[in-house]
Amino acid sequence: MNYININKHSRANNYVVSSKHPMFKNEYLIVKLEDGYIRMSVPTIDYNGKLYKTSAISKYGWRSFCVNSYDLEPGKYLLDESESDEDVLFFDVTYTRGRSQI
Repeated sequence: MNYININKHSRANNYVVSSKHPMFKNEYLIVKLEDGYIRMSVPTIDYNGKLYKTSAISKYGWRSFCVNSYDLEPGKYLLDESESDEDVLFFDVTYTRGRSQI
């Protein structure tokens, strides 16, 4: 699956990021918001920093994690395949406020 869903959480400035992408099957992910992209990668064994724990939300393969951010908006975001590879995923989050890419 080549997109992520970002939905508003019940807490202020919290969002639920979900996808069926194979990278979400990892227990933990490194997530950074940089230059209009969400960058996701799998941590190395010696990584020492902020990690996001993924959890299953359905029996159909959807997994999610929560993130606190002032810079995100709910919607569906496409994987930028030109920037991404098997180790790092980039999702373009630059779009007109209130409209998703898909």
